[in-house]
Amino acid sequence: MTAPDTGIVGRVRAMLTGGTLRLSATLGLLVTLGSIATGMAVQVTLTHVLGNDGYGAYSFAFGCVNIAGILAKFDLDTVSTRFGGTYGAQGSWGRLRTLARTLLLWAFLVSAGLSALGYLLLIPAARILSVDTVRVLRAALLIIPPTAVLMISAALLQSQGRTVAAQLPQAIVRSLVFLVIMLVLGGVLGTISPEAAVLSNVAGTGIALAVSLVLLTRAIPGHDAVKATVAERAQWRETAQGALLVSVGQIILSTQMDVVLLGLFTTKRNSGFYSVASQLATLTMLGPTAIMTVVGPRVAALHAAGDVKGLQHLVDRARHGALLFTVPLLALLVVAGPLILRLFGPDFPAGSYPPLVILALASVIHPLLGTMGGFLLTLTGHHDQAARIVWLAAATYLALAFVLGPRWGPEGIATSTLVAYAIRAAVLRHYAKKNIGVDLLGAS
Repeated sequence: MTAPDTGIVGRVRAMLTGGTLRLSATLGLLVTLGSIATGMAVQVTLTHVLGNDGYGAYSFAFGCVNIAGILAKFDLDTVSTRFGGTYGAQGSWGRLRTLARTLLLWAFLVSAGLSALGYLLLIPAARILSVDTVRVLRAALLIIPPTAVLMISAALLQSQGRTVAAQLPQAIVRSLVFLVIMLVLGGVLGTISPEAAVLSNVAGTGIALAVSLVLLTRAIPGHDAVKATVAERAQWRETAQGALLVSVGQIILSTQMDVVLLGLFTTKRNSGFYSVASQLATLTMLGPTAIMTVVGPRVAALHAAGDVKGLQHLVDRARHGALLFTVPLLALLVVAGPLILRLFGPDFPAGSYPPLVILALASVIHPLLGTMGGFLLTLTGHHDQAARIVWLAAATYLALAFVLGPRWGPEGIATSTLVAYAIRAAVLRHYAKKNIGVDLLGAS
């Protein structure tokens, strides 16, 4: 009889070859690989059809609306994961249907309000920004409501273990439709403006949302909705508000904020260079994020059962799977980065490679410690502490970005992100071990 593997390779192999959790994570990784291919095709097409300046304007506009999008979802995806998983496990389908309807409505109302506020803010902003930038921003604001609702629909599907159904619309359908529309417009018109590219993205998002809602309807058995009590609704709001404090800090730490600050500190062209670098670096996070999304619903259940040993085992398996995906991609980006960047245009290797290397290192720290640490604290009731840790990192980032950004441009902003991620990861590890008894780097 062959002895079982006991090292990290054996444990990773075991994680990926059996069990419902393992199957979900593996399917999630397959969808992630598809999203990488479609995402790369979209980015390469955009840089070529829009040119450096046009792509920079597009990136700046989407950096702004993506920041608003984080607020627009009001962290209702956390509520979906926590309560949707619980209701599904209990077979409370009527209550789950009520939860889904309520959260989707809340997401639409909040996102529509933020979109309307954005249009009002563009009136005084028009005195500062160029006419072209304002026009692209005005188009981009249309994408906030469908994106927010799509994220909540995906979270509800994920809470029921529908990994592929959760990720497929936003990871692949959205990009494919966007790409097809751009190619058709390019063939018909011969050229595409940044505003037309934005509207193509809006159309892709709308179709992806329709697909996601159909999948969500089929995922919830046809029971009549059960009216939620006042106490239940209050609990949903309290969870969302607590998690929102974390998300506001995450906005500051997001690469979208990097793109916006670069557009303000330097040029829109630098925003385009940085956007490509951040998109490529983000590829190393997609696999770990897919794994963490699968793990999320299990965290609250194990914590409620007081199973610290089970939580530690879950964290260890998630970390090993994340490393299996992240390390090869990191090596590829560092070694072959200049060659990959040439696909986007002749100016991108010089403009995007330095921040790409820095952001790739940061993207290893973020999913392995930051994302899991945030999950553990948020889903176990430590919202306030998680928020304070994120805000510490956000303050560090802003202090560094305002000093390094104007002086060293993309490299300075990327370095600010790396330092902030490292501080956040170290503090999260400390408090996860102190409060929950789980070590993000493995049981000692």
